[in-house]
Amino acid sequence: MRLSTTYTFEFLKSDYKLRSPEYRFSSLKISDERLLHWVGSINRSGFQREKSLLWLIENFTPGDEDRILLRLEDWVPEVSRHAEKWVIDNLYRFSFSNLQNYQNVVVHLIRKDRLKESIALARLNNTLLENLWDLDGSHFYSSSAPFRTHLYRIGIESDSNLRQWILKDPSPFIRSLMLELVPYNELTSAENKSLMADPSYQVKKRYIVSTIKAGQNLEKKFLMNLIYSNSKSMRELTRYYLKRDYQIDLYKHYLSLNSDLKYFAADFCRKEDVQLFLDGYKCKRRAIRYSCINALCTVSPQELRNIDFKTLMADSKKIRLRVYRSMHTTYNFDEICSFKEQIIQSLPNGLVRYLNLINKWSFWEFLSEITSTSVLSTDIALQQLLRSKIKSHTSVSQPATAEQRERILNGLNRIDVKEGQHLQQLISEIRFIVNSVR
Repeated sequence: MRLSTTYTFEFLKSDYKLRSPEYRFSSLKISDERLLHWVGSINRSGFQREKSLLWLIENFTPGDEDRILLRLEDWVPEVSRHAEKWVIDNLYRFSFSNLQNYQNVVVHLIRKDRLKESIALARLNNTLLENLWDLDGSHFYSSSAPFRTHLYRIGIESDSNLRQWILKDPSPFIRSLMLELVPYNELTSAENKSLMADPSYQVKKRYIVSTIKAGQNLEKKFLMNLIYSNSKSMRELTRYYLKRDYQIDLYKHYLSLNSDLKYFAADFCRKEDVQLFLDGYKCKRRAIRYSCINALCTVSPQELRNIDFKTLMADSKKIRLRVYRSMHTTYNFDEICSFKEQIIQSLPNGLVRYLNLINKWSFWEFLSEITSTSVLSTDIALQQLLRSKIKSHTSVSQPATAEQRERILNGLNRIDVKEGQHLQQLISEIRFIVNSVR
């Protein structure tokens, strides 16, 4: 726990798991008595928590609800009973706006298993739901996502407003929650249409799963609208149900199109379509470019040579990483070495990724490259990579050439001179390997 000089009301509300040490409470130098008892209400001593809670109840000031509500979770029954009685007696204080001010502590409390049977928390939930009747959606949406989720869970069965609000909630996760809280066969026609038209693929996927679980077929029009989705998993999901329920072959359908959408045929990764993949990579739409690059990497990685490497490394992160995973089967050693700067600059942890590629070609070249790296002595990730590669190479099929041995030893000498004993053990292991494998 931090020193008493850091205690403020905001600091205490920032973490509901804070506890003030018992031995230090008597020596706290806090002039504000109210703040002193806020600190005391989270003391490790049950006696002090009870004493401070009773002081806050007897000298109640708006804002103290935060501390009193928090003590509902107290593991000492006498303390939690004081808090529970106060909450039940003072429910009239809790308008929706008032409870919004304490939504963080409410969310904290509802996650506690031991409070599932709490009468005070149940009454508080009822008060929350009663106050929703006169509320407008914009006011409701100003609450935090966890707080809104709680209200949907406890009230959607009885409150028609909540059924409308959940479908318009800003959070896709919460909108998809509708399908968990309301049985599929109880969804209205308007709710079905809203879920099918939802802009989030997360919601649409949840709707598809719920429909299938309910033993219903998905509408053909709904599925056909998803076959051009940016999400590959969504396209694969709809492909399966179109084939199963409507005998539609999407591969033939894509190829029959006269627009760039035909390049989604790359999802099927057929080797005879290599030229299609190369043409499709020229499209502006990122989802199509990725599908074509993925297909090339899968069925004919050598064809990546027909695309300028700089162009590939200037594309999206997802495409750059997909190309990287196929580089060792696409390019030769000299080409990979020539791409060094582009790999380092274009990929996350670029230097580590480049060195991993080099290691796939030659362990000795890997050692030569990494020991000549100026940041090896300070870069923890590089040191970990070096250790892991040394441990994994239990045997080496070919000895290092004289040139490789010289470069490695020269690199080690520079590190040794510069850093002294810092990497001495690792350097000694490398020297031993280089000199023993002949």
